[in-house]
Amino acid sequence: MAAAAASICDEMLLDTNFRTLVSSKTKLEDFNALLEEHVAGWTQKKRLQDGLKDLSAKVDAAENKLSVIKAVGKAKKLEPEEQALVDNYSASNLKEKVKALNDAISAMLEAGKVTAEEKPQVLQNLNERKTAAKAADKAKLLEKLEKQITAVSKAQPVDPPVANLKELDALSRKLQEIEAIERRPAKSLTAADRERLETKPQVLEDRNALEARSRMWFESEFEFKPRLDKALTVLALNEAELRKKEEQEAWERKLREEEEEIERKRQEAAAKHEEQERKMMEKLEAKRLEAAAKPQKAAPAPKAKEKKKAKRMNPLTLFQATSQAEKRAEEAEVASEEPDEEEEVDDEEPSRPAPAAAPAAAAGYPSAAAAAAPVAATGMAAQVGEVAQSVDAATADA
Repeated sequence: MAAAAASICDEMLLDTNFRTLVSSKTKLEDFNALLEEHVAGWTQKKRLQDGLKDLSAKVDAAENKLSVIKAVGKAKKLEPEEQALVDNYSASNLKEKVKALNDAISAMLEAGKVTAEEKPQVLQNLNERKTAAKAADKAKLLEKLEKQITAVSKAQPVDPPVANLKELDALSRKLQEIEAIERRPAKSLTAADRERLETKPQVLEDRNALEARSRMWFESEFEFKPRLDKALTVLALNEAELRKKEEQEAWERKLREEEEEIERKRQEAAAKHEEQERKMMEKLEAKRLEAAAKPQKAAPAPKAKEKKKAKRMNPLTLFQATSQAEKRAEEAEVASEEPDEEEEVDDEEPSRPAPAAAPAAAAGYPSAAAAAAPVAATGMAAQVGEVAQSVDAATADA
C-alpha cells in the first residue's frame, strides 16, 4: 500500500502544475485561485487530492525525523530525498491546501456538478465511503455523504467549459477542409489545393499544442477528447441558431425599413399635396384681392314688369253681331266705367287686327249677313235673358 502511495506521489511530482500547487511558495489564496481556474472537474480534483495527501504524509514524516535528529543532537542527516521534501515543501502548508481542496470537492458534490462520465464513479466512491463511515459509527460524516449521494443522483450532468474553444473549432474546420481535399482525385487538384495540403502538418501541430494548453490540469488526453468533441458540437449548434436568429433579425429589420420607406413616401406625397393646395389657395386669394381692388361697375337696375290690363267682357256680347264702331264704343264705355279694375296677366295673346270690311260694306251697301243680324241677335238675346233669369232664380234658392 505504501509503495502504491509512493508511486502516486512520484508520478504527480513529475507534473510542473502539481509542483506549482504544492510548493511552499504558493500561498493558500493563490492555490484556491489556481484550483478554480485550472482544476474544475471532480476527476482532476480527486487526482490532486490523492497526490496532496501522499505528499503531505511524506513531508510530515521528513519534518518529524528532522525534529528528532535536532532534539537528539546527533550528526545524523536526512536522506537526500527527505531533505528535498523538507527544503521545498511545508507540512502545515500542505495540510491547509488539503483542507481547502476537500472543501471544494464537498461543495461540488453537494451541488451535483459532475459530468455524465464521472457520475457512476462518483456515486461508487461515495457509497464506499458511506459504508466505511457506517462501520466506524461516524454519524456526521454519514449524514454528509448521504446528502452528497442524493444531490449527485438527482442533478443533471454538467460539463466544464473548454478553454480556447473557438480557436480549436477554427483549426478543426481547417483540418477537415484539408482532409476533404485529400479525398479528391489528384488530377482534379489545383495549385491552391496543393498549397493547402502542404499546410496540414503545421495545422496539426498547432491544434495539438492548443489542445494541450486547453486541457485542465491533471486531465489526460483520453479524458479531454470526448469533452472537446461535445463542446464543439454544442458550439456548432449554438452558432447555427445564432445565424438563424441574425437572419431573422435582418429580415425583420429590412421589413421595417421598407415599411418606414413607404410611410416616408406617403408623408412626402401628402406634404406635397398640401403644399399644392396651399399655393392654389394663395393664387385664388391673390386673384380675389386683385379683383376687389379694381373699380366695380354698377349693377344694372332690374327691369320693371309691365302689368297687362285685363278687360272685363260682357258675355251677352258674344251673341251680338255688332259693327267695329259699336265694339269700340262699348270698350271705351267699359273702360270709363271701371278704370281701377285691373288684373295682371302674364301671357296674353296679342289682339289680332280685325279683318278688313268686305268690299260691299266698304261701298256702303249692307251685306245679307248684316241684314239678317238684327233678327238673329234678337232671338239669341231672348235666349240669354231666359238663361240669366234661370241662373238668378237658382242663386236665390241657394
